[in-house]
Parts: sequence; structure tokens; C-alpha cells
Amino acid sequence: MKKIILVIMVLIIILVTGCTSNKKNTFVDKNVPYEAKVVNGVQEVKLSWGKFNYNPQEIIVKEGIPVNLNADLDRLRGCFNSIRIPDLGVSESFSETNPTITFTPKNKGTFSFSCSMGMGKGIIKVI
Repeated sequence: MKKIILVIMVLIIILVTGCTSNKKNTFVDKNVPYEAKVVNGVQEVKLSWGKFNYNPQEIIVKEGIPVNLNADLDRLRGCFNSIRIPDLGVSESFSETNPTITFTPKNKGTFSFSCSMGMGKGIIKVI
């Protein structure tokens, strides 16, 4: 009986570790702001999954320059495939045929974003 319990505990640890690992995640820490990189006149951000939330949770972009939110489709699942930024007029979903959502921030400020169900959340700071 003790061997069965031990095997079950090991399997649970393996499953939990595998589900919460940051495999394929290129961001250092979900609490560290990510400043978008400008590539060919467009600000590029890879939006992925951290521990129970979007990664990065805080994105810094510049006013007046288009932003490409590129989904990490290997990591984003369920409602996290959608993004809502009401104050910036963004309400779209990522998919295999639409892995990038583009918008241009027209005003400086701090704007909240979330998934369609409001479970995943973050902020975009426009400077």
C-alpha cells in the first residue's frame, strides 16, 4: 500500500511540475514589465502563459506606433486565446489562422487587458 501511495505522489509531482513549467516561455518573470521591441516600425510583443495568468502581465508600449500582440499558441489555451482591451478598442481572439492582433495606441496611460472571461488580466502602459 505504501508503494502505491509513493507512486501516486511521484506521478502527481511530475504532472504538477510539467503543467506549471515555463517551457517555451521566454520571459523572465511575470511581475517584470516587458517593454515592446520596435521591429520594422512595429512594436512586437509575444503574449504567452505564465503561472495562472498571461505572461507578461505588464507590457510597455509607445504611443502612436502599431503593436503586434503575437500569441504563443502552444501555451495559450481556452479563454486565454482571447484578448480584451476595452479602452484601446481591442476585442479579438487568437487562432491558428489569426496568431497576431494589431492595434495602435493613440493615447498615453495605463490600460487593463483581460481574456474574454476576465480570468487572465494584465496592464498595458502606453508612454
